[in-house]
Amino acid sequence: SRFNGFFNRQITRTKRVVSDAVNLDVQPVPVAFIGQHWLPAEQVHLEQKWSGDISQMKPGEPLTRTLTLLAKGTTVGQLPELNGGDQSIRSNTGGELKNYPDQPVLKEQKKTDGVIAFREEKVAIIPSMNGSYRLPAIEIP
Repeated sequence: SRFNGFFNRQITRTKRVVSDAVNLDVQPVPVAFIGQHWLPAEQVHLEQKWSGDISQMKPGEPLTRTLTLLAKGTTVGQLPELNGGDQSIRSNTGGELKNYPDQPVLKEQKKTDGVIAFREEKVAIIPSMNGSYRLPAIEIP
């Protein structure tokens, strides 16, 4: 047809393609594993960066915490969340750290020797008052 519009009929041919069968041997999670999130990966790298000096935080002024997780041999869909949502953290003096997370950045790269998955999470942290705060540990078993 001379026009390639939406309603023009196209001539198509149906083809059927068949592959050979593939046998997969899926291993169970090791019995010794006691973590919450099983991450089957060859290598894992977790990094934390701050937008400023965390020892100089002031009430009402935000600092941004960036957590980056790189894992070789797994997909981005298998990477766990790192910041734990938008939970507030209280100090021993009654102050509170408000958390405002951004959307995570998720990337996956296919290489000849496997897949590399990337997850980056940023969260703005704002203290409500002076005090000592303890952020929960981030563990990737």
